[in-house]
Amino acid sequence: MKVRYFFLCVVLFVCGVVSLSCCSSSQEGFTETGRAPVEDFSGEKFYFVGSFFPSDAKDGVSANRLDSDISLIETEVLLEHCQMTEQRYHCEIVCQSELPGQTPAAFASAYASGSVCADFLCADFNVLSDLYDADLLVDLSTIEAIDLSDEEKWGTESQRVGTSRDGVLYAFPQKGSRYMPVMQTYSGVLVCNREVYDRFSVDTTPRQLIEQGKWTFDQFLDLLKSVYDPSEVDPVSGIVSHDGIASAAVCANGGNVIMKVKGQYVFGYTQERSLHALEWAKRLSRIYGLVGKYEEFEKGTATFCLTRPELIIRSSLENLEWLPFPYGPDVEYGDACSATFGFEEQGTAILKQVDPTRQQQVGIVVNALFEPTSVWGKNGYAEYLKRNYFRSELDYEVYRQQCEQMCYDWSNELAACGVQTRLQQACTVALHASGSVYSYMSVFENEVNMWADEQLN
Repeated sequence: MKVRYFFLCVVLFVCGVVSLSCCSSSQEGFTETGRAPVEDFSGEKFYFVGSFFPSDAKDGVSANRLDSDISLIETEVLLEHCQMTEQRYHCEIVCQSELPGQTPAAFASAYASGSVCADFLCADFNVLSDLYDADLLVDLSTIEAIDLSDEEKWGTESQRVGTSRDGVLYAFPQKGSRYMPVMQTYSGVLVCNREVYDRFSVDTTPRQLIEQGKWTFDQFLDLLKSVYDPSEVDPVSGIVSHDGIASAAVCANGGNVIMKVKGQYVFGYTQERSLHALEWAKRLSRIYGLVGKYEEFEKGTATFCLTRPELIIRSSLENLEWLPFPYGPDVEYGDACSATFGFEEQGTAILKQVDPTRQQQVGIVVNALFEPTSVWGKNGYAEYLKRNYFRSELDYEVYRQQCEQMCYDWSNELAACGVQTRLQQACTVALHASGSVYSYMSVFENEVNMWADEQLN
């Protein structure tokens, strides 16, 4: 699902590919934007490898709501942007949808031998990590045309964690740019069914508590007492969770499954702020029971739900409010976020060339492609999203804030050392069983720390 979802962003990156084959010499200068250098690539072909549009994109895809497919309007805008880039630089973009060799190692071998023609690559984070280890990816800070300080264009620091190593950014996260016509998805969206909430005649609303600076772990726990009805006649759960309450709480308190402590990456679930969050999540789940899934929430049997954007976008419920997850006690109010994304996400990288000039030429075109589209401009896509996907501007602002603050979820990477599944199971047990959370988490400390030392430190 996510792979096809990112086709849209991919094209944008795609279009920026400058080919392995020789390109014409560059000229110094800038376009009317004042940012992108002027180049004429004299009809040269630029090669891209990675996910691309689904084959039926031009025939019309399911477009009304966020899904694995791209909306037709967004597709058309991106295609036009791609075509204008080709015209602007007098080039042709050649897209190859599959990774030659099917594995990072096979691709690395084929590319190094010259049997694969590629300038630009879009792939999952774990693939990109392997290619970086093989010394095939460019340090993006060395690309003169790309100003990495522009977070609206290239993504925030938190969004770049999954494609960085040792201070080197080797790929752009697909989720990063505000300007690209692609809606982002992630884990950890909190929504309130106001129709259910209002039945309980609570004096304050969630939005009022947020404005008052009271949207905290403890306040939320108290609030649930007022919007929770365990009666057998017409029961209402305070909250149900489609996504993991544990990781959401940890991130909302400034923690993570892997954290940097005194310059070293270590297992995060035994760190103080993570333990505080997990103990709070345990209180929440034992009192209010995280019973049910999103489908139950759709039936009006729960007041709050922790879920994913694509489910909310498609929801038939009219009286929904997007909310930030309540803030934990160990962070500045408003500075943390429950939203997470993992290594199954995609990023785009520039491949190292024999001629370093080629790398700079790739950067020139990529930079242009990440600029606002001619159709929507700098803020137009945001307005489009508000009109078509969100019930209010406040809902959109919650979505936007979460996109910018989202945490990289390291847990999927722990699958490589066989810890991921066991850790997830332990978290589930820890939230419902007796005993301290630490007693369940400390079992993994040495194993995860060894992995972190080998892979990250």
